[in-house]
Amino acid sequence: MTREESKYQAAKEAVRKALQPEMTPKLPGLKLRPGTGTALVPPVAANLPLPNYPRNPENMTAEAVAFLCLLHYPQRLNLWQASVLSGFSEDDLRELIALGLLPLLNEGRGTTIYISLTELMSIMTNPDLVREFSQTINRIHRAKNEEKARRRAEREA
Repeated sequence: MTREESKYQAAKEAVRKALQPEMTPKLPGLKLRPGTGTALVPPVAANLPLPNYPRNPENMTAEAVAFLCLLHYPQRLNLWQASVLSGFSEDDLRELIALGLLPLLNEGRGTTIYISLTELMSIMTNPDLVREFSQTINRIHRAKNEEKARRRAEREA
């Protein structure tokens, strides 16, 4: 092969590689829920072209990042999905539901908890309600911690 032919082959190979679409990398450790079917290869935060966007959000699992990258969210959210969207933990949401601050789509004991997407988004876009929810959760945690401290002091005394 002549020198010109090798240059031509190298340039052709470079153009072919440049025109190949980049595949979205699979998320490491992504576990699919039973019955979901095919492997999930979603766009991840590392691939989003947003300036000053953290590539690996702290304390966020790969499943949560994959859920947040969906184009359309389901209208009926389970507790885990609602916690990912709202930023509150599942236990915090259970407390808010028990206090009647967060309405449910379904009633009854022993069933999966479902929350309406539109209801959750209307609550989460209202800063006063988010502040009220946060203060309520803080009061609940403070009361639990004080109760633990009181019991510990009684045991030690």
